[in-house]
Amino acid sequence: MNVTKAVFSAILALSAGVASAAPTVVTVDALANCLDLGTASAPALVKVYLPDGNYKASVVRSTNVPNPGYPDYINSNVGLFQAGNVLGGIAIGKSLKFKVAGGFDGDIHAFISDGICADNSGSTVIRFTPY
Repeated sequence: MNVTKAVFSAILALSAGVASAAPTVVTVDALANCLDLGTASAPALVKVYLPDGNYKASVVRSTNVPNPGYPDYINSNVGLFQAGNVLGGIAIGKSLKFKVAGGFDGDIHAFISDGICADNSGSTVIRFTPY
């Protein structure tokens, strides 16, 4: 298990026991994400479990080139989806609101949206804050 995946596993273990008012912060590593996206299981798609509630996801910082082209993620640094549905893309300093309503809806997937790994270095930090 590489360091990035170990960190995500720790975050996932902690997020279930964190009080609902506490934000969850996740770092998506571009190199690991881009290297693994070509596999059938796409193991590098970061998966974060969030308890039921309303959330605001925001990009705290990113060293990745914003994606110029995917329709749902234009000019964003990270793309989010939930239970197979696109939530949208987020750029630095921007946010995206969404709802988690139980079951698999709490499994939020994030990926670096940098133009199909055109720049596979750096990382993006995302904060999920309940509201």
